[in-house]
Amino acid sequence: MKTKFNFFIFISLILVFSLSCDKKISKNRYKKFRKDFVILKQSNKKRVFSNNLLVLIKEVKFRNLKEEIYLPSYVAFDSSNNIYIFDRKMYKIHKLLFKKGFSKLEQKIFQNKSLRGKGPGEISRLLDFKIYNKRLYLLDEGTNTLIVYSDKGELMKNIKVKENRTLLFRKFTFSGDDPILCVYGNKDLFYRIDLNGKIIKSFGSYVDKNYSENILYHQYSVSKPVNNKCFYYLPLYLGFVGLYENGELKFVKETMDGRRFPTFIQEEIDGALVTRMKGVGFRTVSKYAITKKIILIKSLDMEKKVAYWDFYTVKNFNYIISIKNPPVSYCFDINGNYLVSANEDGIKIFNIESIIKRASQNL
Repeated sequence: MKTKFNFFIFISLILVFSLSCDKKISKNRYKKFRKDFVILKQSNKKRVFSNNLLVLIKEVKFRNLKEEIYLPSYVAFDSSNNIYIFDRKMYKIHKLLFKKGFSKLEQKIFQNKSLRGKGPGEISRLLDFKIYNKRLYLLDEGTNTLIVYSDKGELMKNIKVKENRTLLFRKFTFSGDDPILCVYGNKDLFYRIDLNGKIIKSFGSYVDKNYSENILYHQYSVSKPVNNKCFYYLPLYLGFVGLYENGELKFVKETMDGRRFPTFIQEEIDGALVTRMKGVGFRTVSKYAITKKIILIKSLDMEKKVAYWDFYTVKNFNYIISIKNPPVSYCFDINGNYLVSANEDGIKIFNIESIIKRASQNL
């Protein structure tokens, strides 16, 4: 009896010791994760609102144009404050040329036709759209191709990565003259290529290591480059952003919504297994626009049906100020002191000089 009792005590001590070791290991793993990716917090705990920061200087109704625009999904300034709009309904790129401080307007259409298709310069489904160094770049899902147009609408190049056809690109940015194509769910997120489609290097990984195979959880955008070498990594749901410079992650910082951990569920619909978000969701980076000094992020609380435009400094992502329930917009962009916002009715152009001044004081 005594021998059995001693044996029971011995086994109990081993189990206690094992559990203690497991706890220490898991704590060390957690510390290592936090050490690798320290997510900085904003010094401001609450948003500060002002609705006097947007000064409307121009409004254009699409129905009044020579050729009407129906469903703008992308809008972008060039360096001369001309505005480019991709109409998702008609698959046309419209260029609105402004003169004399937005007082005169001329409209042009790229290729004078719809770009829907899978031929050279055509698009089956547009995934990303950016203007960079007087060129328009469009990423097409159907052909997995980066299409390049001049600012006058001339087709310049179709860039396709041939050495690894398994990579499905979702977004893009630039480093110097080289495009950086972005994927979901791979070991590396970013692929720097030359203009012939040859891979130069790959880098980057998810900051949040949860659900690495769930591309919905990890949906993200990437900003236009700042100073030709930096860009922001912008997860849609997770409540933080990261700044990359020369292929290295420099810092990760929370948005004003704070860290988020969305939940996704799987259900069978018409015999197919579908993954969707539980509840209505919260988009911490629904849309963005960036200049050399500021980055504007649209935060969207789907449950409360409230939108915010939050302004941050580009250099260190310090919070500046917010606008609650801003103008209804499908897309927007910033160039210098001007912000353009687009919806199905038309565009509005605002002067945001006061926000730029606040950003200079917040560096």
